[in-house]
Amino acid sequence: QEAAKPVRYGNMAPDRALATITLNSARELGLDKRMGSIEVGKDADLAIFNAHPLNSFARCEMTLIDGEVYFSRRTHPTAMSDSARQRTVSPKPVTWPAPADRRPTTLLPESDSQKGCYALVGGTLHPVSGPVINGTLVIRDGKITAIGTNAVPPADARQVNIAGLHVYPGLIDAGTTLGLAEIKKVRETLDFGEGGDLQPDLRAGVAINPDSELFPVARAGGITTALVHPSGGLIAGQASLVQLAGWTAPEMVVEYELGLRVHWPTDSSDTKRRQRADEFRRLIAQARQYHKLLKAARAAKQPGPIGDPRLDALGPYINRKRPVLVEAHSRRAIVEAIQFAKTEKLKLIITGGTNAWKVADLLKARDIAVIVGPVMRAPVKTWDPSDAPYANPGRLHEAGVRFCIRSDNAANSRNAPFEAAMAVAFGLPESEALRSVTLGAAEVLGIDKQVGSLEVGKVANIVILDGSPLQVTSQVKGVFVSGRPFRPESRQTRFYERYRRRLHTRGE
Repeated sequence: QEAAKPVRYGNMAPDRALATITLNSARELGLDKRMGSIEVGKDADLAIFNAHPLNSFARCEMTLIDGEVYFSRRTHPTAMSDSARQRTVSPKPVTWPAPADRRPTTLLPESDSQKGCYALVGGTLHPVSGPVINGTLVIRDGKITAIGTNAVPPADARQVNIAGLHVYPGLIDAGTTLGLAEIKKVRETLDFGEGGDLQPDLRAGVAINPDSELFPVARAGGITTALVHPSGGLIAGQASLVQLAGWTAPEMVVEYELGLRVHWPTDSSDTKRRQRADEFRRLIAQARQYHKLLKAARAAKQPGPIGDPRLDALGPYINRKRPVLVEAHSRRAIVEAIQFAKTEKLKLIITGGTNAWKVADLLKARDIAVIVGPVMRAPVKTWDPSDAPYANPGRLHEAGVRFCIRSDNAANSRNAPFEAAMAVAFGLPESEALRSVTLGAAEVLGIDKQVGSLEVGKVANIVILDGSPLQVTSQVKGVFVSGRPFRPESRQTRFYERYRRRLHTRGE
């Protein structure tokens, strides 16, 4: 996927992009006489893929070094089901426009207004909630007001010709620290965690930095909505739902208290894990007693107990009005979290869930959703198949488990759809991968009445591309957030243009 990014961001021809990890690399090392291309007399160092290597759905099937097979997918342990292996033998091919044929990125006007009327005409519309449509989509005052082959642009609409392009719902990153983290090596820019261990009263949305340079980066990648979560401690705080447009944090935050973020204990000692879980259990018991006293005091019109922000914050969670987002990756941690939620009567969503495929039947039986991610990571256990994290979403889909996919990283929020693409290469159907970062994510987060698909009445969160959002090589041409148009521009694209101009003007 890294080699495909120059095609997306630098408009590089695919063959030249492929050379950056083959022949060009060999030349840099002074080894191009031996390797880097397939030629008579060169070392038999070969990688055999089931599709073009820049196709996001491709995977390596065999690797040879000096003519000897060092890896073969056929004999290598796998977490994929038999049906998934058969389904992914030959991904559909991807065609790329010639660099000269790609449209400029000035497709949309830049607007400071939340209101306005736009008609996207001549493109291919992918509602996700229904079949693909060749027609028109109308946006007015931040909402989708018409979509279909018979939709007529209003007289006052600004028409945007998107012939040859594709329109999708704005992508959703269902777990990230976007807006809470800027530069990893600069501690002052990291505001996603506090020192306390039990802090359910903290809300991620309060700390959002609306001027973060990573917001336009993610938005230029098609991300329009993100679940921003705190981190650290046993109870890190409450995750907030954020739209990627606005001058201030209150303008950007859609819901301050969407879910309670909990890190399930990972201590190797059973005793220590139980002790940590008991801390959470005691806090829940205190919250129940506290709210019971509050209710009785209100009924009697008497003063209640002294206010406690932590116990106040737990109210909607102990009453199952909002979900508890439990970070758990191993099979043991997931099972323990499920049992804890059952005992304490909590509405549970598993986050992370790298080994959720091992308990998929249990998750399905309890109707527990999973926010998977990151997909591109190492296995939880050294004895797990190397493709277990990649095959995990496909196995959950086959079991009928509700799930979506996240990036879990501020700088990588723009890559959330590519996390889903990796899952396609290892068994997840493409349509389900698209759902996992659109309507499926909205359903898991309980916001599917507002976003996640292209439907009349929904918020106009839209991304326009020249291909599938799951393909790294596709270029984003424009984005709408709550009906407001944005060009796919960021600090990174500004620097790209600056230094590109410098290269082109040298010697003049």
